[in-house]
Amino acid sequence: MRVNRLMNYSKYKTALISLVLLLANCASLLAEEGDKPPEKKPDTPAKSDDSTPKSADPTQASSRLRQVLRGPERSERTPPPAIKIPEITLKGLLQAEGKPASAVLEIKGKGHVSVVAGSRILLNGSDNGALLVKKVGVEGVEIEVPGVKEMLVVK
Repeated sequence: MRVNRLMNYSKYKTALISLVLLLANCASLLAEEGDKPPEKKPDTPAKSDDSTPKSADPTQASSRLRQVLRGPERSERTPPPAIKIPEITLKGLLQAEGKPASAVLEIKGKGHVSVVAGSRILLNGSDNGALLVKKVGVEGVEIEVPGVKEMLVVK
């Protein structure tokens, strides 16, 4: 039994020696650093790089990110595709009491179309080239052309 106790103490002794050596090593490293003067930082700020944030605020976007989000300059952007507007003729206008006015338009290549205010006229089969009817009345049919935001008045 006495031998077992000695073995247990030897384990503690080994652990204690390892700890003392580790602390001594740390103390010598700290003593070496204490002998050196602290490194002097340059007075001039480092060259700013767009990849590094300019402020410590993480909610502020860097200039590079803002440029990407803003997109290319106006001259670099491609103009929207030109929409070829076919010939449109007003064939009829119906205005009944208590009901919205409606009109019959003849569109070259499409035939006759009945419209009211808010109708969309699909030219190429998709909604991205659709004309929007803004107003139908005795003065004519106002149609908004997409992309250029111009109004056509068909009388």
